[in-house]
Amino acid sequence: MPAKLEVVLVGASGATGVSIINTLLKEPEIFPSLAPALSTNQSGFDLAKRGIRVLAVDLLGPENDLFTALKGTQVVISTIFPLGTHQEQINLVNASHKAGVSRIVPGCWGPVVPPAGVLTMREEKEQIINHIKKIKLPYTIIDVGNWYQTNLPRVPSGKLDYMITEQMRYLSSEVDAKVAMSDIRDIGKQVAKIIVDERTLNKYVLAFSEILTQRELLDVVRKCTGEEPLVKEVTNAEVENLLSDAKDVSMSDPTNIVKAVQLAVLEYFYSWAIRGDTSIENAKYLGYLDTKELYGENPNLTSFNAFVDEIIQGKGVMLQTDYVNVHKQ
Repeated sequence: MPAKLEVVLVGASGATGVSIINTLLKEPEIFPSLAPALSTNQSGFDLAKRGIRVLAVDLLGPENDLFTALKGTQVVISTIFPLGTHQEQINLVNASHKAGVSRIVPGCWGPVVPPAGVLTMREEKEQIINHIKKIKLPYTIIDVGNWYQTNLPRVPSGKLDYMITEQMRYLSSEVDAKVAMSDIRDIGKQVAKIIVDERTLNKYVLAFSEILTQRELLDVVRKCTGEEPLVKEVTNAEVENLLSDAKDVSMSDPTNIVKAVQLAVLEYFYSWAIRGDTSIENAKYLGYLDTKELYGENPNLTSFNAFVDEIIQGKGVMLQTDYVNVHKQ
């Protein structure tokens, strides 16, 4: 491993990118550069003020421009949103290969699911992963389970509402599957170890903060708030019907990103809550390495209990770009 690892992070102004940037800046052997997803924006300028070299590169522009920006880079990490950015991601992979990048981490950062047939958004990601494998570019796939930040239920007082971007609406009445979950702020803490570890090269890795069932998660919310979470119990059949309707709506307007995301929310729930795809057991079945086995228990990772307590105290920070300035650990 070189004394200083040159890292380019694509999409660094988003929540996942910010988590990674915050950690990499603390690592003396890793110095990140930043290539915003499409163009330099205010977030890019803010990051430049923190001493990060900002690369203004259009992923749909000339391939040679991207190749030049990546030349000399050891690791490329992508955190750009998968829907509607297929060509941008393909261009990034091709330029990384041409530039001799020694490891690419494509934009996964979500739950564990089979490559096809369960989650439409995962199928989009798998197209990129397949292209990486086709051109034999070294890779590491990092999934992080369910985000705490997008799996909060509402409570009657509304005290959690300011943190809710996509609420937990349903509770499975038939299954209580174990789910790997992550505080998004913990992602960077684990990525910093994964990208310098030869054991993770050309492997899938599950990096997570805590394992909880849905009922255990709701119990934490009850204990911390003293209120009953506002979720609706549903049977497997009811979820399957909701999913079928959402697929019909999405297929009627396949270019509509909003409808695609609405479908994804139901697909995610069906996958982790009913199928149990994001359990550690299923991850190992699919060939994932477990960060807790690789690196041991990390006391710096955030428990779901601590996360909810923070929100109740009014200290929660929403998933937005000013997170980089507000929540520095």
